Amino acid sequence: MKNIKYAVLIFSFFIISCESSNKNKILIKKPVIIAGKIENPKTELVSIDYQDIVKGSVHYSQVIDTLDGTFKFVFDLVHGQDLRFEFNNTFITLFAEPSDSLFIKINTTLTDSKNSIVFSGSNKLINEEINKYLSHKKIPPFNAECEGKSVKEYHNNLKFQIKNELLELDSFVKKFEPSAKFIKWAKNDIIYNNSNYLIDYKFYLTNNNLPLTESLFNSELFPTDDEQALISSMFGVYLWNYAYDKYIQNNSIVKDLLSKGKTLEAYRLCINKIMTEEKKGLIRDIIVFKVILSLKEKSLTNSIKLTKNIDYKIDNPVLASELELRLHNASNIGKILKFNSRGIHSEVTQNVMDILKKESEGRTIYVDFWAIWCGACRAEIPSLIKLNEKIKNKNIQILSFCFDSDRNAWNALIKEKKIPGIHYLLSKEQASILKSKLKIQGYPRYMIIKNGMVIDSNSLRPSSKEKILNELLRISAM
Repeated sequence: MKNIKYAVLIFSFFIISCESSNKNKILIKKPVIIAGKIENPKTELVSIDYQDIVKGSVHYSQVIDTLDGTFKFVFDLVHGQDLRFEFNNTFITLFAEPSDSLFIKINTTLTDSKNSIVFSGSNKLINEEINKYLSHKKIPPFNAECEGKSVKEYHNNLKFQIKNELLELDSFVKKFEPSAKFIKWAKNDIIYNNSNYLIDYKFYLTNNNLPLTESLFNSELFPTDDEQALISSMFGVYLWNYAYDKYIQNNSIVKDLLSKGKTLEAYRLCINKIMTEEKKGLIRDIIVFKVILSLKEKSLTNSIKLTKNIDYKIDNPVLASELELRLHNASNIGKILKFNSRGIHSEVTQNVMDILKKESEGRTIYVDFWAIWCGACRAEIPSLIKLNEKIKNKNIQILSFCFDSDRNAWNALIKEKKIPGIHYLLSKEQASILKSKLKIQGYPRYMIIKNGMVIDSNSLRPSSKEKILNELLRISAM
């Protein structure tokens, strides 16, 4: 039997470093190839989604070769992590590292999942282990019931869920003796997938106008200082939520400065606190990187000039070069809504483009791309309602495109919350194509369009309140 001292994990899951903390994990940007063949495909599309520590939510879709059922994705990764592959409304969790070449053979005629998916190439073993483990999982997902629970009670419930899932993982390890890489991934996947349920609690507070009395993003329950946790794609999501909660949303001085429109002063204070309170290293670099990009998105002026007035330092070369590129990236302002595509791509995108052009003739439209299962999207609903009250007589219209969501649940939520605007629901295939074409890498995403022209391709959220209101009024008056 392999010498894996895994029992210690059950009793000390707060300490999640598997390797020496002295090891400096460096992000390395290199291409990955994920190719494969699907026997008897029932769909024209396959897609890959993942949470990238640099780019955020990433989505790629591709039309399957109709002659032989083959597909091929080539994209960059900066570290080893999990990805989500979708075909025929079926999801497979994959694992890839920079420079990997992974091949997947899928036989849709076989009902036995053990034989229907065959992996070969780089990281063949861990992909087999992950999919065997997921097929053995029996513990249901966390029940995110928030009503009447304090933050401490909610944390305790999450702690209990994590403990039970780790016990189940322990049984799997003893039975199948998987690789150390798999164990590291599975452990972190359990912890940080459950951290995502904190968004449900945050939405509950926002929706019911309740105050947050203590830290929600608990770094004892969900540690933030371990580079090895990057192996789980959900760690990066948690890291941003933790930083936003601690340094922006729950910092009274920062919030006051932002409410007064003093963006530069607010972010200067925020970055100073991060540089002081976070330990020097890759994790601090990632937090600073994400906060600076947040400043770029919120700022309606020249973000390069603003960031030059903030004292920050990012040592990691991948993050530093990517930030420089993003800050200097050419704007999409004035881009005409037009695509040159053929076949299924043209049909889907042209329908949406026709809608956007028609609705923006002679007026300004504020476009909301969202999904009903997206906690951050739902958290924006109260602010969207308030924004609509202030713009409904100003020749400004809200358009909402809902992606990847159940039709009945979508209808029910619109009626229950009285969500304003003109609503469209896109199928999974339509959403997959449109996300690629419009480069929508995460939800919620907002655009401002006027007379068929994109004025702002990544606009402020409704929760920015007076900022987005003033921007819409300014554009409408142009």
